[in-house]
Amino acid sequence: MRSQGRGRAARWVAALAAWLMIGAAAPAWAADQAFTITGTTVTDPAGLATDATAGRYWVANGGSGRLTVSALNANGALFGTVHSSDQTTDLEGLAFHGNALFIGDVGGDRSQVMLWRIYGPVPRTVIHQADRYVLSYPDGRHRASAIFITNDGRLHVVTRGRTATASGAIYAAPAAAIGTPGSALLQKVGDAPAGVTDATVLADGRVALRTGTDVMTVDASSYRVLQRDRVATQSTGGALTPTIDGTKLLWGPEKVTSPVLAVDVPGGVQATPRASAAPTAEGTSAADAAQSVQRTVASVVSALSEGGNVLALLGAAAVAIVGAVVVLGKR
Repeated sequence: MRSQGRGRAARWVAALAAWLMIGAAAPAWAADQAFTITGTTVTDPAGLATDATAGRYWVANGGSGRLTVSALNANGALFGTVHSSDQTTDLEGLAFHGNALFIGDVGGDRSQVMLWRIYGPVPRTVIHQADRYVLSYPDGRHRASAIFITNDGRLHVVTRGRTATASGAIYAAPAAAIGTPGSALLQKVGDAPAGVTDATVLADGRVALRTGTDVMTVDASSYRVLQRDRVATQSTGGALTPTIDGTKLLWGPEKVTSPVLAVDVPGGVQATPRASAAPTAEGTSAADAAQSVQRTVASVVSALSEGGNVLALLGAAAVAIVGAVVVLGKR
């Protein structure tokens, strides 16, 4: 029985190694149509944000003009609009956090950007002014299309890079900035893949980013890409937000005439950890081995997609996989 177990483990690892050798680029994932945005004056969505408690999505028109955001029901139909007297420069990116809607006025080539906050937004209302955060880059002008707010309430802006293929960066405001609208200096905290068009935070704390073709999950502390998947459909567009039930990500189009798609969360939806009986030593070893291989594969896929050294990465993967074989072989 033990030799059969070792044989199965060896065949599994051999297949995995062969997959790594022929190319670690993630396959294109299928996308399902979620809904089409209807009933709004929005033509060029600046982003989508999810208010799971109220069971609705928020959308804003990109570009400049009067600050206006629209609430959508779960089927994408207009529920109501909030108007403000504020004038925007170039809207890009939305986030919902702490019962407040944040609208990113971060588009264009700028050294200073703004975030607008509407606390407790109520559809079909008019407000005088939204709260305004003025955020300055520490190192000159940048182009950005995405914002996100981590679960601890820290504001972030993601830049796109100076060219279509250049990497961008992740900038964070001081931790206390969210509590007091006003001016703050951003700090560069991490690198970002080229061409990020939107970002959002998942319930488990991971950050999700998207480009025109890819969606990826990022660690909220190290800002390292954990997993990256290619979406086969809809090569343009800029919106990304969790579905109301949190099981998938909505992948928004460039124009409202195209459908909003539902795509899988790279790495799957992470359940909230729960206390359980202590596992046996044997069970723990097997679980650790499986998780080690999974993390290694995800890291290699991510690193190769970012242009890493193939031989070095495959060598590291081989070491981890051999270790997993040893553990599995002892079962």
